[in-house]
Amino acid sequence: RATLAPTPAQIKFVMTASRKGEAPNLSSTSKDVWTWRSRPDPAATVPAPWFCGAKVVNRKVVFDRHCAIQDMMTLRYAVAGLSLNGATAAGRQSLGITISHLQLGAAAKIAHATLQVSYNKGSTWRGAALTRTGAGQFHGSYSAPAATAVSLRVTARDAEGATVTETILGAYQTAS
Repeated sequence: RATLAPTPAQIKFVMTASRKGEAPNLSSTSKDVWTWRSRPDPAATVPAPWFCGAKVVNRKVVFDRHCAIQDMMTLRYAVAGLSLNGATAAGRQSLGITISHLQLGAAAKIAHATLQVSYNKGSTWRGAALTRTGAGQFHGSYSAPAATAVSLRVTARDAEGATVTETILGAYQTAS
């Protein structure tokens, strides 16, 4: 929950997540950076069952639905041939990427997207081929060496100027 300026503003939201432990160390760190234009809309509401906050009044929960969904984008990945242990064959890689917006948010057309890969935990990055296959649908292809943790970085911009950049270190592994 955030209070925004009463005038149009450029918003930047950064989230970094990481984990440690005995589990396979794939996707142990990710960083997402979103930017979008925020506009005041005092009449904005979200439909039930969505709500923006709640309070107890006379022992009843009263839900507040007076808020606006922001124009943030989401990314979904599909690595061809990925096994349950997070590995796929080395060599030519095929990656499906779906770029969309938060539910109930604006759904501006995805204007541009890029894909980068790293085979050394993000020390260096190289561009990878990315082809639009449909509305918000893209196909990435690149070659990955054997026994390597593949890191991914996707950047997208929509027609309204909103952007997302997601970096996933060790997104998946190639087999030896």
